[in-house]
Amino acid sequence: MHSHGDKWAILIGINNYHESLGKLAFCVSDAKLMRDALLSPHCGFAEENVLLLCDDQPTDRLPTYGNIHSWLGTWLSRPAPEDLVLVYFAGHGRPIESDAVLVPLDATLDSLPVTGIGIKYLHELLDRCRARQKVLILDACHSGAGRDVKVTTAEFRAALESGRGLYTIASCDVNQISYEWPEKGHGVFTLYLTEALLDAAPADLDGSVSLDAVYDYTRRRVLDWTKPRRLNQEPIRICRLAGSISIARRPLSTEQRLAQAQEEIRRLRRALQHHQQQAAELETVKQQLTQALQEAEKRKARAQEVEKRLQVLSEQNSRLTQEMESLRGRLERKVQNVPSAKVPEWKDWKKG
Repeated sequence: MHSHGDKWAILIGINNYHESLGKLAFCVSDAKLMRDALLSPHCGFAEENVLLLCDDQPTDRLPTYGNIHSWLGTWLSRPAPEDLVLVYFAGHGRPIESDAVLVPLDATLDSLPVTGIGIKYLHELLDRCRARQKVLILDACHSGAGRDVKVTTAEFRAALESGRGLYTIASCDVNQISYEWPEKGHGVFTLYLTEALLDAAPADLDGSVSLDAVYDYTRRRVLDWTKPRRLNQEPIRICRLAGSISIARRPLSTEQRLAQAQEEIRRLRRALQHHQQQAAELETVKQQLTQALQEAEKRKARAQEVEKRLQVLSEQNSRLTQEMESLRGRLERKVQNVPSAKVPEWKDWKKG
């Protein structure tokens, strides 16, 4: 859960693509909406830590191939280990052989293998970034792409799943496209995503809003919008890190603080019951061990008695053997002058 350190973001939105790819309508406004949400008190990103690359920005911040590469390398080198970094992209995405690419402003359909920003390359940059909490949000494969509408492919999703130590949210799944909402002037996904960040996603009892809560709200609202229109778009989440990430906070109301206190009381009661149960189980084990030790002492005493009895019997057997040998000796001496007499063998004595 993110509680310390700074928050960094790179936001990329592209509308004015080459005619071979098809222009989009609302990606720039989506990136700016995302910026506003992150700069809000709820999310707490500092303005100097949020970089916006869009069609209407100064030349050095246009989302061209060169600028995106340069800014990614520079921006992702700044966060410290305790920081959070977020990369957001709204625009075209395409599968290219075993990878997938995010399409920059100056790309054409024919130049994509060279000018596309590879997802795996982006993963490598994020992997080298020192921040322990990293978020990638993609609003790609748009419906407003003119004659070049492309659905999300299995290859595109496989590329997304190759990331490590990363929390990824994408606007749609395989064989789907990301719809725009002309009446609102935004893409459906980013509109509900920012709603979740600002005040719609539920907060934990401490006021923190996790990315899981943001995703769950966004997914539910996108499905609520698409299903009545018989459209197919379901945001996906790919989590490749341990634990959760807190992306926003909510001020706690009196009712929420009361609920928090009640939940803490319930937690303490559960802990007390658990400890009492453990104490009872330990007492039972103690009694069983005591009983087992007592039984062992009794068995030991019986074993000692048997050992003593065996020793007595052994001594008696030894004396008896000596007496039998002595008696046999006397008999041999008495009958040695009688030719027909014969002293029985010792084994026969024993039988007798």
